[in-house]
Amino acid sequence: MTNNIKDNNQKIRIQLEISEFNSDGSCKAELEGKKFKVFGAIPGEIVLVNIVKEFSDFTVVNVSEVLKSSPNRIKPPCEYYLLCSGCQFQHLDYKSQLKLKTKIVTDEILKNENFHRVKILDTIGSEKLYHYRNHARFTVAKKPPLRGNLGFVNRFSRRIFKIDKCLLMDHKINYLISLIQSKLQGMSQLSIRVGSNSGFALIQPDFQNIFPEIKSGQKKITEYFLQKPFRIGSPSFFQVNTKQAEKLSELLVDYLSLDGSEIVLDTYCGVGVFSVLIAPFVKNVVGIEISDSAIEDAVFNSRHLDNVEFIKGSSEESLKKLDFHPDIVILDPPRSGCKKDVLDSLILIKPKKILMISCDLESFMRDTEILCMKNYKLKLIQPVDMFPNTKHIEILAILEKIN
Repeated sequence: MTNNIKDNNQKIRIQLEISEFNSDGSCKAELEGKKFKVFGAIPGEIVLVNIVKEFSDFTVVNVSEVLKSSPNRIKPPCEYYLLCSGCQFQHLDYKSQLKLKTKIVTDEILKNENFHRVKILDTIGSEKLYHYRNHARFTVAKKPPLRGNLGFVNRFSRRIFKIDKCLLMDHKINYLISLIQSKLQGMSQLSIRVGSNSGFALIQPDFQNIFPEIKSGQKKITEYFLQKPFRIGSPSFFQVNTKQAEKLSELLVDYLSLDGSEIVLDTYCGVGVFSVLIAPFVKNVVGIEISDSAIEDAVFNSRHLDNVEFIKGSSEESLKKLDFHPDIVILDPPRSGCKKDVLDSLILIKPKKILMISCDLESFMRDTEILCMKNYKLKLIQPVDMFPNTKHIEILAILEKIN
């Protein structure tokens, strides 16, 4: 292969000209008929790259040197950038990140000719570009030389990459890492959740026998969300970017144009955040949640409201047994999207509006297409940047029933 250069360590570096972004945060490049996924590049650049992993139809590479730079390039602040594989866009200025995420959503939506008239708004940016994550799960190395050290698993090499701090994490998480790094022999996983607004911490599993000075093994934490206290159990789901989740929740109320007469069904309701926040603006809210921990938290968090109730069970089974017809359904499924039974039940229930929240564009498109084949129209899409400097995009969408 031409355009190969050996560095001082005799590693082969390949010179590539970058064409365009992929949806996974990499860029496209080709050389002598071979396709590359280039991480750390920007379209229009000429770069030298190191091979990370070779697949049958493409090769994953990381930028090692920029020969011709984009005006949108900035210096990544993280010493682990591209090595741990958690971030994809630290080298791209934030304005360009937001434009790119809007483009990724728009390009995917326009692949479906039925969605060409959908209103797609610009991606809403985050106030914090770093230190926004309130929760992290770390892997602890079991074997030397990293035994007892925590870090992340590189998604290509599948090896643990030790980190002493992560710039995406809340400062309180990084402080805790500094106290316990390299001293976790005998453990395999560690979860740290902090209240970005409350300052409380929840650490699992309990390791007070190793670090008696650090409180761990807590079952619940309190976080303030739009000035309201929410109890969150250790197994319960909660958005990792508190400030952006607050923005998303306010948009939810604004976009639904509520008049106070609505009955709202909140599926996959978690600890009841949306149910509690929307309750003052509607007649009744019913939440559905399968997690024992989350449903207990949801009931506790709504204890002061008389128009909110919860159903313990899966959304698939609970929707089949529903004995009322909601005007609005809030869908906030896991990354994998809605199961077929959920969508089939919604089509039979016929809510006037469906508000869908998704962190995965592929599953969002799949579920939305199914609903739109059954007399629903996709009216509006609002991307929200919940995860700055990464490839991930949160989507808020409104679907309306066609009479």
